[in-house]
Amino acid sequence: MMTTAYNPFLVLDMPYLKTLLTKGMYYIVLQRFNWPGLQPGRAFIATAYKEKLRNTPLIWNQMRGG
Repeated sequence: MMTTAYNPFLVLDMPYLKTLLTKGMYYIVLQRFNWPGLQPGRAFIATAYKEKLRNTPLIWNQMRGG
């Protein structure tokens, strides 16, 4: 029987962002979703990419400096 909440996600904090940058992952798609045990609207998933996806708006590119 599980006694703690299951959380399969990494924390997206500054050290992890720096790790992504060192790997050339300059673009992130951020999506909000609901997850059991978290308040509605408080769960996010970020997917990192090396290149901008086609047909997607470039909302924030400050990580790369451009």
